[in-house]
Amino acid sequence: MLILTCPYCNVAADETELTPGGEAHLTRAGADATEAQLESYLFHRQNPRGVHFERWRHSYGCGKWFHAARCTVTLEVFGTYSAQTTAPPKAIEQAIRARRPDWTPAPAIPAEGAETATASAADPATSGRIKAKTGAGSPKAPRSGAKAKPASRSKAKAGRKPSESDSKTGVDPKTDADTAPDTATDIKGSAS
Repeated sequence: MLILTCPYCNVAADETELTPGGEAHLTRAGADATEAQLESYLFHRQNPRGVHFERWRHSYGCGKWFHAARCTVTLEVFGTYSAQTTAPPKAIEQAIRARRPDWTPAPAIPAEGAETATASAADPATSGRIKAKTGAGSPKAPRSGAKAKPASRSKAKAGRKPSESDSKTGVDPKTDADTAPDTATDIKGSAS
């Protein structure tokens, strides 16, 4: 079991008391970021086999976020430190090098997404597909005035079997309930 010591309250907490927050020391993409920069920030993570710097929250304790340096293979913890630091402290790096002399920090993923943008521009087929998915004439783009529906809801309804409650409400299980007219309400409304 993974046990991390919270640097704020000095409690050695096991992983059931903590919430993982992903890779530490990421540079957040700002409001003026390009699509490539935002994509890099949201989706490109290092996820190395070996030494890794992660964010954790002491959920069932003080509730504060902190960073931990640990080995993803052996669950060996090299240390924990405040989440307000922008780079691992020298003491943590020394602890890692003492146990892993061959360790070198992994190169950071470019925050500007230069590799992604170059790859898209070099492959016209890829950049065309990206434009088609996000363009205004795309079939997935909502029409003006139309209410956008979550895709997961309609997919979940497509594969389900009709239930007794469907016949009572007048909803056809083969159609999306958000777009189908509520016949039970229409009948009641016209009868009164």
